[in-house]
Amino acid sequence: MSDIFTDEIKRVKIWNTIFRQARREAILSKKTLYPGWKAKRHTFKGGTLGSKELRSLALMTWLLLALEAREGHQTDLGALA
Repeated sequence: MSDIFTDEIKRVKIWNTIFRQARREAILSKKTLYPGWKAKRHTFKGGTLGSKELRSLALMTWLLLALEAREGHQTDLGALA
């Protein structure tokens, strides 16, 4: 298998994992409002990341968001000076 094909498979798994996590949160939110509501099952074609990879993706995502927020905060403070 070529590296390009492997990268494409990994990319699909990453996007599917992000979508799966967002879907889970949306389902939990809806169930809070409508306790009897049931979500339809969904299969992610191309698969998702394993639990170890998911933890790594989540860590990187949170760190990037924190860095972005910190940078924005520093920029806002610079504008006030």
